[in-house]
Amino acid sequence: MHDDITLPRRPLCTFWVPGRPVPKARPRVTKTGVAFTPKETKIYGELVARHAEACIRIEPELLPIDAPVAIEIIARLPRPKKSRYFIPAVRPDWDNLEKAIADGISRVRKDRGIWRDDCLVCDATFRKRYARSPEEVGVSVAIYELLEP
Repeated sequence: MHDDITLPRRPLCTFWVPGRPVPKARPRVTKTGVAFTPKETKIYGELVARHAEACIRIEPELLPIDAPVAIEIIARLPRPKKSRYFIPAVRPDWDNLEKAIADGISRVRKDRGIWRDDCLVCDATFRKRYARSPEEVGVSVAIYELLEP
């Protein structure tokens, strides 16, 4: 049994998603009872998938990942004119941002995603920070294969 806090890991891929991070929104339901994904969530998922696709071009023989992985996500949000805190301890919630990124990675391509399923994520680090400039607004993502000690 491995209950180590820190496991050895091997870098698999990194990518950057430019623009304001969009949290995963809950599905909406029409008056007739049909569920649908909100448009902004769907568009952002497609943007994440497009940028994650760079991993497929760089390391095609390593993908799709079918092993335990760690993911590091740093979301850089636009700085408001006034802020109560020095870091964005405000909406959007971290878990909805993280879900939007994981879902986008899962749907890069139907036949060739970054990972087989996001259930393979066993370690995750998430940070929410203010961008220092408008060009820095976006999300950086790094994916690592977790190795047995």
